[in-house]
Amino acid sequence: MIPFDYSRFHRTKMGGIYLSYQQIEELTEMLLQDYNPKLLTEPMAIEYDDFLEGYLGVELDYQHIYTSSNEGDILGCALFSGQKLAVFDKENICKSYREYGPNTVVLDLSLVEGNRVIQENITGLHEGGHIWMHCPILQMDQYQMTLDGVGFGNICCSRGEIERFEKPYSSLEESWREWQATTFAVTMALPRKSLEISVPELFDRYGVKGRQMVVDADPESWELSYHTIPEALGRIYNMSKEAIRYRLEKTGFYITKKKFEEEHAQMTLFDFL
Repeated sequence: MIPFDYSRFHRTKMGGIYLSYQQIEELTEMLLQDYNPKLLTEPMAIEYDDFLEGYLGVELDYQHIYTSSNEGDILGCALFSGQKLAVFDKENICKSYREYGPNTVVLDLSLVEGNRVIQENITGLHEGGHIWMHCPILQMDQYQMTLDGVGFGNICCSRGEIERFEKPYSSLEESWREWQATTFAVTMALPRKSLEISVPELFDRYGVKGRQMVVDADPESWELSYHTIPEALGRIYNMSKEAIRYRLEKTGFYITKKKFEEEHAQMTLFDFL
């Protein structure tokens, strides 16, 4: 496994790291090249559990994660140090605790029981992003515990945090860590090099000319870009339509009519001069 090199990046006042979308994309491409280069050259879904356990060396477990009323729907937790995690004991209908070692990811059993494969994939990769990028910052002494025996060395993530793709408006360190982990998950699951193979093939199939698709040119373009193409790519990569649309925008395959006209006008002026 290639370790995360903190010396390459600026640190925040709270000890975190500044990472741009492009930097995370470059990091995940490096990891994919080391883990399984075929994921860059052959469009396919990454097996998050093999990546976590086989490459990152993570202990992976599935439990009904205990969620308080103000936390929302917790789908995954990344544990950086040996500690206890609150889970829901369905048999006895009560809150209980399970003890884990460091470098552990726990996913909520509802993802498996409900056959929510797409949500399971992005959650697993999201928590893997926390482990790889944030573990050294948030890891604590394994003996440091709170009064009830539960340590602070973990991040538990709600569905809203995992599926929030745009950069946060908040300046909170936690919000940026969640964005970094989601960006990690999306760029791992949808590598640029792989998309450069699969997307043009779909564009040809559905009569989209050129490398870019103007998503709001007409109702047909909207239907293709919003539903048809993301659904086709979702069957390849096991990712949600929302994640795929966002990724196609970031990689330049999707463009708005306004932006296309602006770029075209600039090119015409440049050619004229």
